[in-house]
Amino acid sequence: MLLLAFKITTLLIPICALGVGFYSLYLNPKSRVIWLWFLTNFAVGIWGFGLFMIVAAKSYDQALFFDYFLHFGSALIPILFLHFVLLLLKHQKNLAWLIPGYIISIFFSISAWVPGWVVSGASAYVGFTYWVDAGFLYWPFVIFFYICVATAAFLLLRGYSISDGLIKKQIFYILIAIIIGFIGGGTSFLPQLFNIYPFGNFITFLYPLMVTYGIFLKKD
Repeated sequence: MLLLAFKITTLLIPICALGVGFYSLYLNPKSRVIWLWFLTNFAVGIWGFGLFMIVAAKSYDQALFFDYFLHFGSALIPILFLHFVLLLLKHQKNLAWLIPGYIISIFFSISAWVPGWVVSGASAYVGFTYWVDAGFLYWPFVIFFYICVATAAFLLLRGYSISDGLIKKQIFYILIAIIIGFIGGGTSFLPQLFNIYPFGNFITFLYPLMVTYGIFLKKD
């Protein structure tokens, strides 16, 4: 029953991410902020679909392929989200220092397909038949991931403290989404690193819904 619940809520991640991504583009296709949000959701969709396919895999080779596929997408999530936050907060002058972040993200994304680098295999963990075996680049990947997320959270918290009205409400919902998405979804790192069940994944599908709600909030 627990595995079935995990599969269902994991499948909801790409459905929700891609759904709100395309819906956001439909509502405002000319906005750079919305395009960054769409690209972030596209990467989240790759990650979520890959994770679902791993837990549903019937063979080692299938699980290993989707381990590579999953990390190919997840390596792009943090830098795309940070870029989205900078545009949302109108920090255009700070966009240049995203360049090394994109280089590192692309490096990890490509490395995800190199056997033994980010992913070294697929094994049974905490009730799953297949899960990722961490390669030698896995810890650097996780550290980079959360440096980007922590930077985005810091900028949002600072923006929240100096804002009022609509933008303050928007930031509030995005901060809640960070807790749901990057702390909840981040528990998917726990089985391979600490042999702990990824309990936060049950609510991760709410993350794109919360951010999208915040983006399109109307003035009272």
